[in-house]
Order: sequence, then structure tokens, then C-alpha cells
Amino acid sequence: MPDQKVNKIRTVFAGTPSFAIPSVEAIALQNEFELVGVYTQPDKPAGRGKKIVGSAVKRALSTFDVPIFQPNSLTDDGTLKTFRDLRPELFVVAAYGLIIPGDFLNIPRYCINVHASLLPRWRGAAPIQRAIMKGDLQTGISIMRIVEKLDAGPILNIKVREIEPTDTTATLTEKLAQDGADALKKCLLNIAQGTVTEKAQKDKDALYAQKISKTESLITWNVPAEVISRKIRALSPKPGATTYLGKILVKIISAKISEDTSTDQPGTLNFTSKNTLAVATTTKDLQIDLLQLPGKKIITSKDFLNGYRKLL
Repeated sequence: MPDQKVNKIRTVFAGTPSFAIPSVEAIALQNEFELVGVYTQPDKPAGRGKKIVGSAVKRALSTFDVPIFQPNSLTDDGTLKTFRDLRPELFVVAAYGLIIPGDFLNIPRYCINVHASLLPRWRGAAPIQRAIMKGDLQTGISIMRIVEKLDAGPILNIKVREIEPTDTTATLTEKLAQDGADALKKCLLNIAQGTVTEKAQKDKDALYAQKISKTESLITWNVPAEVISRKIRALSPKPGATTYLGKILVKIISAKISEDTSTDQPGTLNFTSKNTLAVATTTKDLQIDLLQLPGKKIITSKDFLNGYRKLL
């Protein structure tokens, strides 16, 4: 006898950066789910040549036979009709970049989000950066049901991740991207089996991860070295923590805290016999390892000193 046809769960995904790629691939490879559409941000200019390129998610799905939609917003009637015509039973969002209107949430049976924090801590746009900047020892992934209030829906699954002392936003994002896929797989299994459970968030415990502003990128040296180190790691590699070394504006990509206690005024440049560069803070010196001048490649502090020492 021929195999009985299995009714797969019709699923739509929305995501844009590389963080979302493991999650959408996890859906595509699950036998119980049919990926019937993917939403991602419109193509944008990138790089020095400003060549128009698709999002990381769009590029990753180039070999998948799935319709891709790239609306500028989700607020017009035509976009809503397109979504409804996909007849989604499940809608999964991971770092999409657009607010999901309430009309969309009323169509699928489940609307869930892969969020890079242990909710209710760090709701909002920059949870990874804020966790590092604040000195959190842990972060993780929360799979939550989407509601109209920002990142406030009940939790369906979590996966905890330790924040290492050397983690930057780049390294932690890569780890959490895979954690997100792992947590999502467990949630998908529960949905397929009808065993989903929800745990409400406590709004009183919520912290909001505001988007990183340009003014925050500038380093203030009259604070402890640990605070500055966390800022550098949180903003590495983009947008980068900026400072003036002499009269030269640079982004500090990587630095480490010296064993020596600062004896100079905060912000004072310290040169050593090993051709390294450190800056005084209110506690320890901060030794700069990698930095970048505007429009230039990332270089070591040694190369920077070789080229610019006379200007410092």
C-alpha cells in the first residue's frame, strides 16, 4: 500500500541577519513542517562599493525552493493578504527587524519568536550588546509566543548560555544563533506533538535593551577598566567603541586589562618597551590589541604605533 500522506504544519519564517540562519534551516529540515514562505528585509547596499545584496537569510536560502518576500513594511492591506494566502499554521520570527502587526498574529495558530536573552531580562533591540555591557554572567535563548507588547509573550522554551570573559557581540551572536536553532527544534517537536506549555513573564523583572546609539560608542576613560572593556566587547566589531588617541579617531576592536594599576590621569597614553599601547583608566591600564581607523582595515596596536606614533 502507498504511504499515507502526512499533513505537514504550514510554516512561515521571518528573519534577516546571520543569527536567523540556523533557525530557518532547522525548520526546513523538520519532516513535520512545510516551509511555505520566508520574509526578510529588502536588499540593501553593502560594502565599500555599495553593491546591492540580499540579506544573510536570503543568501542562505538560495538553494531552497521556498518563496521569499521582502516588503518594506507589514502595515498595508496587500502585504497582509499575501501573508493570509500562505495559510500559515505556524509563524516563526528571529531577528526580522520589523514589528509584526496584530493582524498578522491572528492568522496562524502559533506565532513564536527566537529571542537572544533570558526573558524578561533584555527585551528589545540589542539584548546581546546590553548583556555584555552590563557584565551579565549568563544569557541565552527564549522561545516566546509573540504578543503585541514588545517581547512580553509567554515563554515556550529556554536555553542558557554562559558569557565568557572574552566574548564579543560577534562571538556570542554566533553561539546564540545555534542555541536558538536548538531551542526552536525542541519547541517545534512540542508543537507537532501537541505538548506545548507556556510560562508567563513577570513584567516587574523586565529590562529593556535599547538600540545602541552613536553617542554610546565614544569611550569615557574616567571609569574602571572593566567597564570600558565590556563596552569594547559589546560593540565589537560593529559599530565599534571609538576614542581619540592623540588627535586620531579610532575604533578599538580588541583590548585587555593590564595587570598594572593606573597611576596617570584617565585617558593618558602609555607606551611600553614591547611596542604596545595602553590607556590609563581609574583602575587598571587598558592595553589595546586591535584597532581601526576610519575607512581602513583592522590593524594591531604595533602597526598603529609604527605608522602614527609621531602624531600621538
